[in-house]
Amino acid sequence: MDRLRTAIRNPQSAICILLVLLAFALRVYRLDFLSLRGDESFTVLFSANPLPQLMEGIRTVEPNPPLYYLLLHGLMFLLGQGDFAMRYVSALFGVLAVPLIYQMGRALIPDRRLARAVGLLAAFLLAVNPYQIWHSQDVRNYTLWPALSLASLYLLLRALRENRGALWVGYVVTALLSLYTHYYDAFVVLFENAFVFLAYRRDRLLLRRWVLAQAILAALYLPWPLFASSRPLTYVDVTAYVPGLLGVVRQSLTVFTLGETVPRSLAMALLPALVLLLALGLWFAFRRDRRAFAFLLLYLAVPSLCVFLLAQWRPLFRERYLNVIAPGYYLAFALGLVALGRLRRGLALATAAGLAVLVIPMGLSLSNYYFNPRYAKSPDWRGLAAYLEAQAGADDVIVQNYPDPTLAYYYQGPAKRVVLPDRSAVDQVGDLPVDRVATGNALQERIVEHRRLWLLPQRSGWDPQGFVEGWLNRRARKVREEQVAGFRLVVYERAEAPPPAIQHPMVSRLGEGIRLLGFDLEPTTVRPGEALRLTLYWQALAPMDIAYTVFTHLLDADGQLRAQQDNQPQSGGFPTTEWLPGDVIRDEYVLALPPDAPPGEYTLEVGMYRLETGERLPAYDADGRRWPEDAIRLDLSIEVMP
Repeated sequence: MDRLRTAIRNPQSAICILLVLLAFALRVYRLDFLSLRGDESFTVLFSANPLPQLMEGIRTVEPNPPLYYLLLHGLMFLLGQGDFAMRYVSALFGVLAVPLIYQMGRALIPDRRLARAVGLLAAFLLAVNPYQIWHSQDVRNYTLWPALSLASLYLLLRALRENRGALWVGYVVTALLSLYTHYYDAFVVLFENAFVFLAYRRDRLLLRRWVLAQAILAALYLPWPLFASSRPLTYVDVTAYVPGLLGVVRQSLTVFTLGETVPRSLAMALLPALVLLLALGLWFAFRRDRRAFAFLLLYLAVPSLCVFLLAQWRPLFRERYLNVIAPGYYLAFALGLVALGRLRRGLALATAAGLAVLVIPMGLSLSNYYFNPRYAKSPDWRGLAAYLEAQAGADDVIVQNYPDPTLAYYYQGPAKRVVLPDRSAVDQVGDLPVDRVATGNALQERIVEHRRLWLLPQRSGWDPQGFVEGWLNRRARKVREEQVAGFRLVVYERAEAPPPAIQHPMVSRLGEGIRLLGFDLEPTTVRPGEALRLTLYWQALAPMDIAYTVFTHLLDADGQLRAQQDNQPQSGGFPTTEWLPGDVIRDEYVLALPPDAPPGEYTLEVGMYRLETGERLPAYDADGRRWPEDAIRLDLSIEVMP
């Protein structure tokens, strides 16, 4: 109690306490207003597994170390698995980072008065930062990691200055915990080594302690990535764009400062001011204390360079992978703001202007995050789950064509759920083609076994061409389509389609994968200028990887081509690459006779060819004889009247 009274009487401590309260309020405000997003739902479901299964999953499936999942697993027994409780864990560590960065600012700068100002400004910037608030309301490890890293860096700075055993032990423990929170913390350890060997290269006693601390850290950590888990080496995140080194720095600077809930145009407009303030802070650190300058420069540069170099090997970049260095930006900004106030008399206004450049866009970003649906971190999965619980029965099935686990987290109804295409045996998605046969068979089973099929279609790398929806549109009866809680939902039933009644049956085969069953033709007697309506009936015998083009040629008595229509089946709406064995495809064509077509007896020839090369698909009659020029002649003549 006495310490609390002393802290309150101390203005700096009192301000820090107020900043902690502010950070807490901003992080718990509307904490569970939005549904969990996919990664959050996965984290909760994954962490809820029994401990042996959880550890096996961390070792073989999840590309993150075990600490956060084990922490969440233990806290579930105390807090439950509700949205608020799970996000509250992240919020607490997000709040903890505020006093930690304050203490780190004090430890970084030897000038005590300057250090307090830098620590308070950095704590304020972190407390109100929209990016850190976003992650403080997210069930992932991106607040635990920076908090542990800040604690280890603070203890390191003090250990280097005071060289006390307790501080070295504290550093090793917190650094170890940070490494067990995110694999990229190894880049922080690399930066620490660069700093220590550069700034303290002449202090042999301290270097010996440093080497001993690193040896203990390595002995306690390296067995995990080297022997217990190979997942960091096999995991690939499908990233559409990996920026260059300057792009990594630019994106990190703008995102860590303004968040991801401001228009990109505004972020780019403010980028020069952010760069100037950052450079001013580093310059001020260089003028005041070279070690502080080296610490900040290496803190920002080494992990950024490492992430960039790693992304050249594997396309793996998200700004959050560098969130551990975000406090370095806030400390540099704080130094820049202090520098503005010390350059010359009257520049208090410049300090205020510099602070406004940071805080006003942060406020806009935070407002967008809280209130603008455009920037919502997740759609209304709760609303969708509630609707499906009320509408889908036990004899229905819900199909997702993307494995977002959030529906599994919220939906508690009786209908079965399935993800198709099934890629459970595939480690990464990438641009892998859909197994059309297996997926089609699985859909056929579901549509036959269940009264209704509820499809939740999403375009993604899991089903990039919308195969699942296309299959259902062609082979099932669409009952209705609706928007529910911002989601598109399509309901299907089994289509009881009788076999087609073909006017003129005939059998011919094209290649090994297609059979012509026959055709309809109306009329069979025409005049010049009129049109024939031809319907072909194809049957798929095997899957095909080539989208063939159909040709339909109308030839006169002399074999001259008088009319034709070439296109992919169903005018391109049902290419052969989407046919599955057993499919019967009704394919319509219109052939218009020219006005000068001579009278006489005409014939029709059909077939398929590869558009890129013009090479025709081999065509065979019912007895296996190859049709001349691979053109199937339809066994019906057309009379053209004068």
